[in-house]
Amino acid sequence: MDQRADQRHVRPIRVSVHRISRRGLLQAVIAVGAGTVVALAARGIEGIGSSESPEQSLQHGLALNRAQRYDEAIREYTKVIRARPDAADAYVYRGIAAYESGQLAPSVADFTTALQLRPQSAVTYLYRGDSYQALGQTAKATSDYQQALARAGKDERLAVTARTKLWMLTKRR
Repeated sequence: MDQRADQRHVRPIRVSVHRISRRGLLQAVIAVGAGTVVALAARGIEGIGSSESPEQSLQHGLALNRAQRYDEAIREYTKVIRARPDAADAYVYRGIAAYESGQLAPSVADFTTALQLRPQSAVTYLYRGDSYQALGQTAKATSDYQQALARAGKDERLAVTARTKLWMLTKRR
C-alpha cells in the first residue's frame, strides 16, 4: 500500500472516557480507531514523523501505550499538550501512562490538570484516586472515589467501580 492510500485510511478517533480500567480504556479507544491503529501498525510505530498533528500524536501515544512503551507515549502526549494546553484527554492519557510506568506524582498532577479542564469527569477522579491510593494517601483516594461516585450519573459500571474501590479502602483500615 503506498503512503497516500495508507493516509486515506487514517482518520481521527473520537476519544470517549467512559471505561473503567486503565488498560480497558486504552484498548477501547484504540478499538474505536481500529482503522487508524491498523494504519499505524502497517507503517510501524516508529514510522510517525515529528511533523504530525496533535491528533496524530494522540493516536501515536495510544499505540505506544498499548505496546506498553509508556515513556515514549508520555512524550507523544506532551506534544499534544504543548500544541493544545486545554486538551483534557491528553492529560488523562499521559496520567495513565505515568501511572502504569510507576510515576505516581506526575500522574496525580496530570489527572488534577485534566479535572481543572473537565471537572465533571468521573473516570478521571477514579484514576487520580488510584494514584493517591498507590501513594498511600488514603484520605485523598477516598475523596476522589466519592467524587467519582457522585459524578457517575447513569453509568452503573462506573458507579459500581467507585463503590468497590471505596469498600476496598475501608477493608484495608
